[in-house]
Amino acid sequence: MVGARNVSSQDSLRVASLLSLARRAGVLFLGQDDIRRALRRGDRILVLLTSDSSVNVQRALKGYVARGMCRQLFLAATREEMHGMTGLGLTQIFGLPETHGLARKIEEFAAKGGERNE
Repeated sequence: MVGARNVSSQDSLRVASLLSLARRAGVLFLGQDDIRRALRRGDRILVLLTSDSSVNVQRALKGYVARGMCRQLFLAATREEMHGMTGLGLTQIFGLPETHGLARKIEEFAAKGGERNE
């Protein structure tokens, strides 16, 4: 998928920790309803999808990705694994404002993971 990168399983635990921080900071979008509402408002979002996210959820984001409204990262962890690491519920999609420092840190992990996988 265009605009999508992967976060390694090694970095998924670090990402889970950052998502928990984002939740406490009040900047985490949790679930597709939150994310779609923010995208409709015009917010630019970094979207993280679990490895077992549904095709329908991925398809719902396709237009936003094409228009540059969001960037996607695919986590190596499943919903259940992310729930165990974060305690945030069995969601398949998370989001953060693109400009937030935690989002930038997560993208750094993805970039490093991509370098390791090449």
